Amino acid sequence: MTGGLKVYYVPWRPFLMKNTLPTFYGTLPIIRTILIREKISLVHGHRAFSTLCHEALMHAHTMGYKVVFTDHSLYGFADVGSIHMNKVL
Repeated sequence: MTGGLKVYYVPWRPFLMKNTLPTFYGTLPIIRTILIREKISLVHGHRAFSTLCHEALMHAHTMGYKVVFTDHSLYGFADVGSIHMNKVL
């Protein structure tokens, strides 16, 4: 990608809404390798329902990296479920 930004694709198959099944520690080896190899100083994640995002943030925090989470996946106000999720997030 432009600007020196790299994209990594992990070998986990999505199961619902492009999410992976939660593994808690199954992603640690690949996340650890990327963080160390690329000399990452800050890990930023977003999307409230991304299990991979939360696992990466958890591993990075455990390894002593600075982590930031922002949620850009707000929902509309067309139905009760969306209204509730906006309040939760």
